[in-house]
Amino acid sequence: MTTYRELMRESGSPERLVTGDFTAARGGRAALEALRRWPDADAVYAASDATAFGVIAALRGRGVQVPHDVAVAGFDDLPYAAVSSPPLTTATHPVDRIAAAAATAVLTRAPAAPSTAFPSTLVARESA
Repeated sequence: MTTYRELMRESGSPERLVTGDFTAARGGRAALEALRRWPDADAVYAASDATAFGVIAALRGRGVQVPHDVAVAGFDDLPYAAVSSPPLTTATHPVDRIAAAAATAVLTRAPAAPSTAFPSTLVARESA
């Protein structure tokens, strides 16, 4: 969220954020709230794929076409993302590398080390 806020500030654009809880139910309610607050919205980035699935369902329930009217993207690259309708654009992270680094730190009782960044990868599909 920090990067989003920095980008909005640098571009002179207002922040458009709706809080959630990583569930499909909250994603649906958040999507409808976002459309009420910003009827010109043409994209939604959800903090998780589960939330994005709720966003898509709520938008469709209002007759909004994804991605024609509003693009939707999530985060996690859950297995269902590739076969959902439309297939969900998402980001993935190297879970195996993150888990290995965490296990190694615990097993070796390594002293607190600087945080390690594990970059995410965009998985472009039809929803955006």
